[in-house]
Amino acid sequence: MKRKQYFSFILVAALIFSLLCPINAHAFNLTGNVDTSNTRLSNIFEDQLSEMKRNTAMLCGLNNLSMVDAQISSITTIVDFSGNEYTLVECEPTGYMIYHNDSGIFVESSLVVHSPFYGIKGDVRYCGPNEYYVNAENSKDFRYVFDEECLSGTQIQHLKEKSALVNQTLIENSNENVLNYISGISNVRPYATGNQISAKTVTGDGWTLVDNYSFFANLNDCGYISGGKCGYIAAGILLAYDKIYNGMDTIPNWYYSYNDGRYSLSPSLPTALYNKGVSLGYGASTTSVAIHYTVKSWLGDRGIITHHTSLYVPFGNNLTIVSKLKNDRPVIWFGAVTDQTFDSTTGNHAVVVYGHSWSGNNFVAHFGWENATMVYFSGVLGSLYTYDVR
Repeated sequence: MKRKQYFSFILVAALIFSLLCPINAHAFNLTGNVDTSNTRLSNIFEDQLSEMKRNTAMLCGLNNLSMVDAQISSITTIVDFSGNEYTLVECEPTGYMIYHNDSGIFVESSLVVHSPFYGIKGDVRYCGPNEYYVNAENSKDFRYVFDEECLSGTQIQHLKEKSALVNQTLIENSNENVLNYISGISNVRPYATGNQISAKTVTGDGWTLVDNYSFFANLNDCGYISGGKCGYIAAGILLAYDKIYNGMDTIPNWYYSYNDGRYSLSPSLPTALYNKGVSLGYGASTTSVAIHYTVKSWLGDRGIITHHTSLYVPFGNNLTIVSKLKNDRPVIWFGAVTDQTFDSTTGNHAVVVYGHSWSGNNFVAHFGWENATMVYFSGVLGSLYTYDVR
């Protein structure tokens, strides 16, 4: 299968600009602090930052790490709804990492966008990739960071249970090399692999990407709409990809535009998909099965009959995701707390995966909000959906 190893000059310039210019100018204001006297933990964060720079340079077709400018600016302890600890590392001018303290796993990271918690005032909760919650200042009520509607007591209780499950699953997949280094059992720094970009290649032992991955990595405007509708946003991204690159009549032309070397999607696209989902009995929040039948009905209306794949089990789907990606098929991956018990009114958050690392546990995705084009995350959690190209 053909793999493109370089973006266009315009894409490279745009991504370098995004790395050099902060997307959010707010001051970082989260509760809690991390003991930075732990030199070994600080080394892990610095080494991971270097790894992120190498990955970003590789995806952008750059040949010099100095062109990827990022430094750690803030380190903060955050927790889930069960009190399990994560470490949020923010970078400047952009970038972030979220590290699970008890497993040694970097659950997600990016250099091209600040974390959704950046500039947040209030108490925050993190429940896995794309699962970000905050209470408003002077309020005890929590909400998803991109929504205004507060979570109910039932939803909070469910998130407590799911937080414990996510924590347990991460611990079961612990990075022992990291934990041994931090505890002093080993003096080998797991991520200290030097500064050679050549250590990562698209087709070698580094990352495997779908052929037209530049579409996702350059889709700064994905047609974002508020209200917890990220499943429909992800579906719109996937449908637009197949319209543009696979010649399928998946969406009308007016739902996307092309300017200055990049595509942009209209918010009307996920809105129309949401309305289709509502007509089938689904709400704003979605699971892989809900998106499966929404997209199937949408494509059926356009005379497209094809095979759909959705796995509702929240864990253990990495082999299926990797198999799809190796066959040049992007996948919609649903967040850590998605399963068949999730209340239909609660956010189940989705991203579009377009590449994986040699380990099969690390993925790169468009995370479904503006500029979140290149986010890496640990894939030990989640369900999935995609369909075959006809």
